[in-house]
Amino acid sequence: MEDKRGFELVMNTAVVMILAIVVLLVLIGFFMIGSGDFMDKIRGYFSYSNVDSVVSGCNLLVDSGSVNAFCCEKKKVKYNEGGKKEGEFSCSELIDKGFVSGLKKVSCSGSCGGLNEESCVSGGGRWNNCGNKCEIMNKGDVFCIQVCEEICECGTISGLGCPSGYECKMPEGIADALGYCEVIDES
Repeated sequence: MEDKRGFELVMNTAVVMILAIVVLLVLIGFFMIGSGDFMDKIRGYFSYSNVDSVVSGCNLLVDSGSVNAFCCEKKKVKYNEGGKKEGEFSCSELIDKGFVSGLKKVSCSGSCGGLNEESCVSGGGRWNNCGNKCEIMNKGDVFCIQVCEEICECGTISGLGCPSGYECKMPEGIADALGYCEVIDES
């Protein structure tokens, strides 16, 4: 009876090992059977493709009103299409790609390359290297993601205009509002 402490140590170790195996089996079952979006995110860390995260980022740009970033900024995309491939695409270029799904759309007509600081100022506007169209249009009513985008600011009371081919987009109902220049939509 004097070796009782040694026997308890062996039993405690066996119980802990059995519990560890049960927990391991539960975790394996959880990951094998799946759990919806959580599993997709976990698998994303271990796959070659980054398409899903790029699409999420592009959709965030649409939701925040960052049309220029959506239409013009290139993102490095890794995808599987007949083998591992990678390329640089803007969000608008990804819309028609077969390996992309769930991407929101926005009109990109005239967004890239047309308006710059020189054309803005010569057209009567004020250039802002770090503006935010969402904040201009919502004036605090909506939470806007802080994204810097180059914009040409305009406004009636401030005497700021837009270059030809652009119109001043301002929030409705505010007489002295600041706005931004956007390509005139011909559709």
